[in-house]
Parts: sequence; C-alpha cells; structure tokens
Amino acid sequence: MVQQSVPPQNFFILVVDDVALNLKILRAILEPIGYEVSFATSGKQALARIASAKPDIILLDLMMPDMDGLEVCQVIKSDPELAEIPIIFLTASQEKEHLLQAFELGAVDYLTKPFNKLELLARINTHLTLKHYQNCLQKQAEQERLRNKIIYSIRCSLDLNHILQTAVSEICYFLKVDKVTIFNFTNLCQGKFLAESTPTMCQIFIDENIHNLSWIYQNFHFSNSSRFQVIDNINDANISPLHLDFLMSEGVKSEVIVPIYQQEYLWGGLIVHHCQNNHSWSIDEIKLLSELVEQLEVAIQQSQLYQKLDHAYQELQRLAHTDSLTNVANRRQFDQHISQEWLRLKREQKYLSLIMCDVDYFKLYNDCYGHPSGDVCLQKVAKILSESIKRPADLVARYGGEEFAIILPQTNTEGAINVAQQIQQAIDDLKIPHIKSQVKQYITLSMGIATIMPHDNLTTDDLIAAADKELYTAKANGRNQYCQGVILGVRNN
Repeated sequence: MVQQSVPPQNFFILVVDDVALNLKILRAILEPIGYEVSFATSGKQALARIASAKPDIILLDLMMPDMDGLEVCQVIKSDPELAEIPIIFLTASQEKEHLLQAFELGAVDYLTKPFNKLELLARINTHLTLKHYQNCLQKQAEQERLRNKIIYSIRCSLDLNHILQTAVSEICYFLKVDKVTIFNFTNLCQGKFLAESTPTMCQIFIDENIHNLSWIYQNFHFSNSSRFQVIDNINDANISPLHLDFLMSEGVKSEVIVPIYQQEYLWGGLIVHHCQNNHSWSIDEIKLLSELVEQLEVAIQQSQLYQKLDHAYQELQRLAHTDSLTNVANRRQFDQHISQEWLRLKREQKYLSLIMCDVDYFKLYNDCYGHPSGDVCLQKVAKILSESIKRPADLVARYGGEEFAIILPQTNTEGAINVAQQIQQAIDDLKIPHIKSQVKQYITLSMGIATIMPHDNLTTDDLIAAADKELYTAKANGRNQYCQGVILGVRNN
C-alpha cells in the first residue's frame, strides 16, 4: 500500500464509468484504504452527483455513451465553483489519442485500463496531496486577507462601530458560519450587543437594551487565562440552563465564545454560531479567532484612548471659545461666528440682526457692592440673555466688560425687537438691587439693535458699528431701553 501524505478519510472521490466491472475493481481498491467513494455510470449522473456533493477528485472514464468524459470535463471546468476539482481520466490504451484534448480541457492526469493498484493509488495520492496543500495555501491567504482587512480597518478608522461591524461580517463570511456577534459588558454580568453579522438579529440585540449575560460573565471573569468556550454540540455541553435556553431560542447547534479583555478587566466577547448542524471547531478556526480578537482588543484600546483625547480636545475648544466668568461665548468666538453667518446669509440673501447690550451704571454697581458681587451680576445677566435665544445659530457673547452681544441670523428688525423686549422683561423680573443706579433701583440694560442684509460692499464692521451707535443712542436717551436703526443699505465708497 502506498503511504498517504494526508489521511484518506479526509477525501471524497467520485468514480465515473459506464462499465460495472471497472467500478467494482475501483471500489475494491479505494474503499479499504479509507476513501469515501461515490459512483456514477453516465456523464449526466456524474454531474448530478457533483451538484449534490462536491468531490475532492474525479476519476472520469474517457469514452462513454450519450455524454463522454470530454463533455463532462468541459461542463465541470466551465463552472467556477467546480473548476478546481482535479480530474483524472480513465482510458483504454487505444484511446490515448484523445488525451491531448483532455489535458487541454483541464485534466490533471490519466490512468490506463486495466488498472495497476500501486500506480492508481500513487497518482490519486499525489493529486489529492497537491489539492490539499493548495487548499491550505488558499485558506492561509484568505486568513491573511481577513486579518489584514481588520488590521487595516483599525489603522484607518477610529470608529469602533465600523471596526466591529467589519470584523463580524468578515468572520461570518470566511468561516461560513450563521451568526457572529460582539458584545460589551456594561456592568458585572449585564451587557450590550454592539455588532451583529445577521440582520434579523439586529432587532433583537443591537439596541439600547441591557441584556443578562451572566452565563458568559461567570465563565470568564475569574481568570484572564480562560480564552475560549467551545461547544461542538449544545446537547452534549455542560452549560447553564440560561445559556442553553438562549442557544435553543436562536436555533444554535454549536458555539464558540472568545472573551475580549482590556488589560485586567473583561470588556466583552466575540460569539460565533453554527445553526444548521453541529460543528467540530478546528484548531485553525480557534487560532484565527484568537488572533482576530487580539486585534480587536487593540482597536478597542485605541478607540477608548481616542475618545479621551477627543473629549479633552473638545473641552479645550470650549474653553478657548467661552468666557470663563459668564460661560457664554467670548470675543474670539463672537468674531468667528458673525463672520461665518455673514458669508452664509450673503449667499442666501437673508437678514442678520445684532443686539449690543450694556449693563447700566455697572461701574457704580461694582463700587457699591464690590467686584465679586459684580461678577455674580454679570453671570445672572448672561444667563438671562442665553435663555432668550432659541435657535442653534443664535449666539450670545461677552463682548467686553459689562457689554454683551447677541447674533441673530435670519432675523429682521421686528424679530430682533421681540428678543430685546423679552430680555428687558426678564431683567426687570430678576430685580437685582442697584441702589446707585440713576435709572431704577434695580439692574437695567441698554440695548442697540441693527439689522442688515449682507452685501459685497458691506462688512461685519458696518453691522457692529450700527448696533453700537444705537446702543449709545439708548444710553443718551436715558438708558433702560432699546433703540433700533433702519435696515442698512449699500455703503457708499
């Protein structure tokens, strides 16, 4: 017997011959070795067998009635799903003139009848071994592609949701499994499912609900060295009733759970399911999942670091654009925002209004009550102004000292006056005592309103100057009031 490079039990051979004696001889040679063998007596029957169960190699009689071996070979090689199956032709010595055509169609070898047992087994073994290693190389290349795609996703994206969804989709496709999910423990044994390869499960798991995952948590949280839970057959597994109920409810037959750690704590895990049949998980599959989870752990760590950095950056941006005392926009943010809205409204040809506000006799207030009380007063005024605006594009800013500015995009004079009246009433209701005021016994505001339709011959300085002019008019007229200017036209150069 020829020693096999790979176990014969791993291979399925289809023998196609219209002579029963030949089939009997081949059965007697192949089955005792351990090969799984199926037989067909015609070309059409062979194609039907191939469609139902893809063989690892085909022994194909060259000359058959109705549909000869060359025709069968041509059909097989024209199908991308079958083209890689090795075909060894069985031929009588007088039929060798057809072999050139057979090789042109894609045959890998031929055997001459009557068969020599040692030669037959040697040639079958050679081509099955070659196919085996070709499959291994192809699978290794696919694993490298999958691993590289996930690594590339990690390097090119800091969006954890995108990375996790890429991972579950690719794992599901590569391993030919039914479901792949990634979950995150939120606290103790509760968690959320973050990514799912099967759309139908999204309605069940991928939502804001917290799920009881104690059946996973209890298996892994005690030991960081525990890397897998592998179940080939749920009916034979020693698992908790809660876990079994979950698997049965989802129609799962076999399962692998790979925990995902972040340093010393259990972050979550990767779950892989087969639902059609019980599945014996291979060492290669487990190794691949382990390597991919290691990459996901890096991705999660990077994402968490990025979130911290982004939060710190956003806070710095907020501080850079916010007045530290009143918590409204500062002068820098005012300048940026009014320029941005000016350009936008110039394109859209819509109005832009500005209200300049000044706390009446604020120096006297500070002299009487002290600067700490003055700071509190400004904070209360800023709060009133902030509550007076409703739209995202509106902006309240501390313009300087006790002076504030309110930017109102897409607002005409009538709308700006309405805002000023609301502010005036709210300040009056606040009743902050000011015994040194020459207007009233409480804090009051003077306001100047200007409205403009942005134009190429005008600038934001024109709008600010107009609002300032109206503010000084309000002060000159006795304070505690607002004044509005006419809508500005084109400036004469």
